Amino acid sequence: MKINRFLLIAGFIATLAHAQVSTIAVLEIVPSGDMELKLSEYRHLTDELRARAREALPRSGYTVLTRDNILSLMPPDTEEAQCLAESCAVDIGRAIGAEYVTQGFVGEFSGMMTLTVELYEAISGNLLGSFVTESSTVMGLLKTIREKAPDLFKTISQTSSNKPTTQPTKQKKETENRSLNFSFQPSIRIGLNMAFMKLLILDEEYVDGDYIDVEKEIDTDNSIGFHAGITFDFPLVDIGIGIFSLQPGIIFTQKGGIWTDEYFEEGYYGDYSGKSEVTFSINYLEIPLVASLKIPINESLAVRANAGFYVAFGLFGTLKNEYTECYIDECESYSDEDDIFKDFKNLDYGLSFSGGVEINNFYVGVAYGLGLCNIFTENQAEVTNRSLSFTLGYNF
Repeated sequence: MKINRFLLIAGFIATLAHAQVSTIAVLEIVPSGDMELKLSEYRHLTDELRARAREALPRSGYTVLTRDNILSLMPPDTEEAQCLAESCAVDIGRAIGAEYVTQGFVGEFSGMMTLTVELYEAISGNLLGSFVTESSTVMGLLKTIREKAPDLFKTISQTSSNKPTTQPTKQKKETENRSLNFSFQPSIRIGLNMAFMKLLILDEEYVDGDYIDVEKEIDTDNSIGFHAGITFDFPLVDIGIGIFSLQPGIIFTQKGGIWTDEYFEEGYYGDYSGKSEVTFSINYLEIPLVASLKIPINESLAVRANAGFYVAFGLFGTLKNEYTECYIDECESYSDEDDIFKDFKNLDYGLSFSGGVEINNFYVGVAYGLGLCNIFTENQAEVTNRSLSFTLGYNF
């Protein structure tokens, strides 16, 4: 789902940023005449041109639209679609709210491949600069982009610094507002949990002829569960190295742990031994809210670092006890199972730390949940949740 960023938080972002951000649209490089390259080659040349724009311009004042940004901002109109096919750079720039726009063509001259790249100011239609090159290979065209594109894009900042400070016209205001276009992005998440519990219990130890109370901290064994749900990404501001956003969500998740205890005692007539295994299983509806920093690597790859908190509401769960007791050579086993919320609270909260990689629309990540709430109802022990989660996701 795409939602106009201006309608959401344009006023807030303008106040927060205290600066005007100019938008640059680098349109796809297309063939001129009968020259035909592979689609992947055209895209790679365009990606290289966008990368040079990002390097040449300060991120605090300029935003370079991605390929998906440009396509999503195009009005659903047949005339605009025809214009895109014909690479009418200035008209496209105005249509999507970009202040500056480039177009590029690959052609043929005397048996050589040619590349022409032109940079326009969208509102005025003025040509700010261009470069032309010839090469016998695509790699030669790529090399020229790397050499000449930085100087081409630097003319934008030079042009901007020479402009007089005036009140923007109505058309320019509308263009600036349209350039503030953030996507409100839902994502599905599903994955595996390795959950355990941290137990702080009071126990008795026999010391110097007397029993004393001692605190013992025990980590249960892992219990395997899963999680599934949806998150929402609300981008707020470009902080230079990446986009800062908030991510609330609704997640069904399974937590718990397995506590195993064994004992052995020598008796006058024979030895006693026993083993107990307690399995805690709790199913929660979890509401996370994390701050996320998305750091783009290239057009299709980005890294995310997240930190925040969560509140979880217990839905259902079980507390299962399995015992085995042995006396001499005879053993007896039995078990019981009960509703876990007879002894445990159905509210939990804590901190969440996660990171991951986005490849196009797919997300792969890992997260650690640090429970801060004592979920045990009795005074003789404290129990908190922990979980290590591995997640796969898809961003719409």
